[in-house]
Amino acid sequence: MVDTEWGKAEFRTAGWILLDRYRGCDVSHRVECVECGNQDTKKLTSIRQGKECVYCYRAGPMTRTDDDVAFDRMVKAGFTPKDRDYPGVLTKWECTCNICGGDAWVTLNNVSAIGNRACPGMCRERRKAEGKAATADRKAQRREEELVRQTEHWREKRKAQEPAAVKFMNQAGYIPQEPFPGSKDPWSCLHEVCRTVVTTRLCYIRKGKGCGECKKRATSDRFSLPEDEARRRLALTQFEAAGPYRGAAASWLMRCTRCGDISERPLHQAENIRLGCRKCFGEHRTARRLRLTGCIPTEHKNRWRRTCEDCARLFTADASVITGLRNCRSCRESAKAEEVAEARAVREHDRLIAAGFTKLPDGRWETTCGRCGTKMPRSLRSALWVLTAGSGGCPYCCTRGLNHAKPAWIYIAEQKESGVLKVGAANDPVKRFRSFRCAGWDICWYLGVDTGAQAWEVEQAVLAAVRSEGHLPAVTNEEMPHNGATETVPAGVYEAYELEGIAWDTAIP
Repeated sequence: MVDTEWGKAEFRTAGWILLDRYRGCDVSHRVECVECGNQDTKKLTSIRQGKECVYCYRAGPMTRTDDDVAFDRMVKAGFTPKDRDYPGVLTKWECTCNICGGDAWVTLNNVSAIGNRACPGMCRERRKAEGKAATADRKAQRREEELVRQTEHWREKRKAQEPAAVKFMNQAGYIPQEPFPGSKDPWSCLHEVCRTVVTTRLCYIRKGKGCGECKKRATSDRFSLPEDEARRRLALTQFEAAGPYRGAAASWLMRCTRCGDISERPLHQAENIRLGCRKCFGEHRTARRLRLTGCIPTEHKNRWRRTCEDCARLFTADASVITGLRNCRSCRESAKAEEVAEARAVREHDRLIAAGFTKLPDGRWETTCGRCGTKMPRSLRSALWVLTAGSGGCPYCCTRGLNHAKPAWIYIAEQKESGVLKVGAANDPVKRFRSFRCAGWDICWYLGVDTGAQAWEVEQAVLAAVRSEGHLPAVTNEEMPHNGATETVPAGVYEAYELEGIAWDTAIP
């Protein structure tokens, strides 16, 4: 028969307090140590055999009553308790770390086992940092050792391959000038054919590649040309020499005999040019466009003559504005301007009707694209241009300019020096913005839309708002990187954000 009171007396005699019902000497019981107050699971048989309290054993002679001894042990371990009352071996004691000065709640058991490492504050962070630094140093040392090992390995390997590599290079006609660096590394060698020290690679020679210096000399010999012969051939072109002759394949400083512009190009390029230098070609393209509109050149290259459509007299104007003029100044200033305009409108109407154009109720004319067959409305001026110069494609199939079927961007640019603003639309914004920045313009704002038709409508709405107040274009096409002078706004009339607001109102009503 198991007597609980007897079991409690036996545990008490051994220094333990029984916390549950006694069930036998070989059964584990929940007990509490009388000295340190910590709870544990013990058997009466183990206690009789001399099994002591684990916590009292770790703490040594300290008990709950040894306040001074516990305090001294904490101070010796690097902690100063804020309260001298010893709470117990496994009870956290509020202390101040003597190393980092931070507050720490530690137990005497941990402090006795690991010392100051029990500090959970800055000491732990410092130890972590030191551990990471030590780990990084060890890794760096291992990497250096591995690099040294690999270097030694490849040095021995190259040393073993060097005789065969030198023999192969000698058979190919090269004499090495330095130790063998490796099959894919540059190797300085003397070529026996051209007697020149060149830098090549063993893998190149194995693939059959020859000496680069010999190739250069062969190319130079193929393009070699005496200076007198070169000057004779240059005289047959529209250029004249403006610098020394350095060879047929080298660039030669030349002066254009048409415009006087100096440029640098090889002789064979000068012989292939028929329309002049880049500057002359631009002027030639402008002249061709003016001749299509019926203009006649004059002695001055920037002045052209055109027949007045009202009085049939010739008048002179600059090339930049003459395409927009249809009558002379006297007719424009005449009191009968309205009658003249009406008569011109009748003649233009008759010409368009005879050509097969159809007039729409809104005043525009319906035309048929000669490329894709698309029927689209055009303004009177655009329809007359198609009638005169022919159609190069409608906005939905054109290869140059704004394509109405592709995605497009609306933008506002500002000239840095004068402050002139420009509203435009483009299908390729990257190329357009780059050319504007190179010409001294800043892109103030841009917006992407689904089609070029939408971009064109927004652009026309902004320009209509500006022109309705009587503001004319501020520059000419010669001052623009992509023409578009009619889309400019004079400086000081509008700010960029005001034009942006008009564009937003049109794009997102």
